[in-house]
Amino acid sequence: MEDSSLDTIFSEDSFGTFYYSAMNTDLLVSDAKGLVQEFRSGLDRASVNKWSLYELLIGMLDYAAYDEGRRYVASVLHSVPRDEATVVRVAQAWVDNMFLPMMVLCRPRTPAAFSHAPLYDDASSQVETADRTEQNKLREQVIIREGRLCAICKAHDMLYSDYPDTVLASTEPALLDVVHIMPLSFNTTSTAFKDSALTLDMLRHWTGLGTEQLNTSRNAIFMTLSYQSLLGRFKAYFDGSPFPEEPNKYVVRSTDNARLPGVPGSSTVCTFESCGNIQVPSPEYLAIHAAFAKVLHACGAAQQVDKVFNDMEENQVLSSDGGSDIGLYLSSRLITAMS
Repeated sequence: MEDSSLDTIFSEDSFGTFYYSAMNTDLLVSDAKGLVQEFRSGLDRASVNKWSLYELLIGMLDYAAYDEGRRYVASVLHSVPRDEATVVRVAQAWVDNMFLPMMVLCRPRTPAAFSHAPLYDDASSQVETADRTEQNKLREQVIIREGRLCAICKAHDMLYSDYPDTVLASTEPALLDVVHIMPLSFNTTSTAFKDSALTLDMLRHWTGLGTEQLNTSRNAIFMTLSYQSLLGRFKAYFDGSPFPEEPNKYVVRSTDNARLPGVPGSSTVCTFESCGNIQVPSPEYLAIHAAFAKVLHACGAAQQVDKVFNDMEENQVLSSDGGSDIGLYLSSRLITAMS
């Protein structure tokens, strides 16, 4: 397999010439889209039986969570040699080093038996470094903030018995858990990515994700396992754009317009409220998740990776309880399957 690291394709000096230039970001992005369009046929040939590298690049330029992310992608594309093979390598570098790891780490594990202890970080739970006591404290804080109901569809937790009769009568039962928006593995103190500085560097440039502590209420939501699955597979996301004056109000949207669990249609409004010193979910983290969801849907990656995972599960590649040490293994398997 070809080297898929960006540092073998372009120089920092060349990148900086564009990134730090006085050129307007929208103009820089527009020119980069022209370059991507120029090499569309080559990107399409490289995408046979895989997701669309053309749509991936256009999506990264359109859907980055902040303007500097769009500028980063455009500057990389402008700073590499202007030929088909190089543009394909750039797209594949982002696939291998950012999108696939993100999909692996966010994808919910398949539990053998569900229990409420402890808070886990989906497929990356095996590399979690947060203290168990701290996790349990965070779990309780987030559950309290959400009123012990799913933040999205307001279902009550069927494993919790102390709801008022009025709540039990007016809400549906479901299995619920507290899940993280951004994988805790992206904490700079995590050992999971000690050899993946490139992944963290790409995330920092495209999303603005910094060195902040991720094991906080700003990075956690109480929801049903159905929503955990949809969000973890990037089949749904939180869209704050309809409410610019209400920073904690969102429309939860299905990427493929499928009906969402426990609500009448393919979208529903969700509002978060702080509770004492328990902070609401970070708008920045939700915007980053939404950016990934939009790009992965646009290029067909979510569907393709689902197929890879389903094939692995059918062939008993995955352990029944989510297993330990599977995150990096799955990354390598997915990269192989998608290459």
